[in-house]
Amino acid sequence: MLACGGIGVAFAVMSWAGASRSGVMTGASSSEAKPPDQEPKVDPADRLPKTLNNRFKGRNAEQWGAGLLDRDQWVSSDAEVGTKMMGEEGLRFSLKALESKFSDVRWTGAKSLHESAKDYPDVFLPKLLAMLDTPNENEWEVATGAIERCHFKDGLPAVEKAAGQAKNNDVRKTLERVAKTLKGQK
Repeated sequence: MLACGGIGVAFAVMSWAGASRSGVMTGASSSEAKPPDQEPKVDPADRLPKTLNNRFKGRNAEQWGAGLLDRDQWVSSDAEVGTKMMGEEGLRFSLKALESKFSDVRWTGAKSLHESAKDYPDVFLPKLLAMLDTPNENEWEVATGAIERCHFKDGLPAVEKAAGQAKNNDVRKTLERVAKTLKGQK
């Protein structure tokens, strides 16, 4: 009886405050209302597939993706392969790795990206370009590799800039090669 009374009181309070039976506020004041021309902000990452249908070695994308965040090199390297095998289902886990505060985790996230990410440049390219802004030239090399694999031609100016700033000859050569490849893409 107490539980029913609690629900009734809660509904009465919600009704008094202007909420509908579903709990949605309906009587918002004019100062709280959004202008009609303002669109709700949508996160581009919301477009990434959220299914877990694919399997590789008995594991789904979520199980492989958890390993991308692991700082143990053996675990993350294995997860990189498994996540790639998941195709588009693995992309949201690659994104989580790219958003990490740890450079080794971002590195693995970039290495796990593959051609199926090409349909989501608005999701992945900003993360990869942020890696080019770090002082770690090895991160630049990994990020440009992902930019190349994903055919993100819009990353060309940043790759060329990084190539011009690279102090390590091997890194500079890789960045220059990637820039040349991106220029040749349609």
